[in-house]
Amino acid sequence: MSLRRLQSWGLLFAACIGLASSCNVLDKKAQSADATQSTLDVANDEANKVYRHDLEIFSYESGLRLERNDSIMAIFKLVLEVEGKSGNSYYKKEILDLESKNAQMKLQLKNYKADDQAGWEKFKYTFGQELFYLEEAVLAQGVKRKIIN
Repeated sequence: MSLRRLQSWGLLFAACIGLASSCNVLDKKAQSADATQSTLDVANDEANKVYRHDLEIFSYESGLRLERNDSIMAIFKLVLEVEGKSGNSYYKKEILDLESKNAQMKLQLKNYKADDQAGWEKFKYTFGQELFYLEEAVLAQGVKRKIIN
């Protein structure tokens, strides 16, 4: 075998080793990408669980607050009846408005379709604010009628 042939075979052998080494590096990068994707999937699953849990807790607590409003308004109606003011159109309208808003909010909470985290945060903030103001109005009527201290 001539020196040139040996050199050619040597270059070919070196190229094959380099190619095999490159394939090994690419395989390791692919495995690393798979591991990264798996980690991201686990993190997304955990974030989704936290989001769903937050939605359940918020819905439950808001439902309790809305039920409390119903109870206060029922007592308010009884007090008006005892005081002989249940026929007063001012009080009827006031109770009807509060009951209507409370019922609307119950429906809104029940029909909320979880879309994404940003949409949920916006809904939660807006709904929480509206519920707070409704509670304030209901409680104010309770204090006026001396139902609540």
